[in-house]
Amino acid sequence: ASTGISISNGVTNSSPLESEIKSSAVKKCPQVYLLVDYQKFDHYALTTYCELADIDYLITDKMPNEQYQEFGKEHNIKIIY
Repeated sequence: ASTGISISNGVTNSSPLESEIKSSAVKKCPQVYLLVDYQKFDHYALTTYCELADIDYLITDKMPNEQYQEFGKEHNIKIIY
């Protein structure tokens, strides 16, 4: 989960401690799943815990805009909605 995601700022969270834990998990996991609702797109918070390109599966409740779809194709991110 995330407070916000953006192509330029990556996957972000409001809590530095929580971001540190999530960052460690992303580095150690062979596949990374991110679950966010559509309202989190193009928003960002205090700390970035990984780049959007680090995500393997992006699970959301609405298909993101063309920019995110193209980014997903370029970085082999499977978008599930």
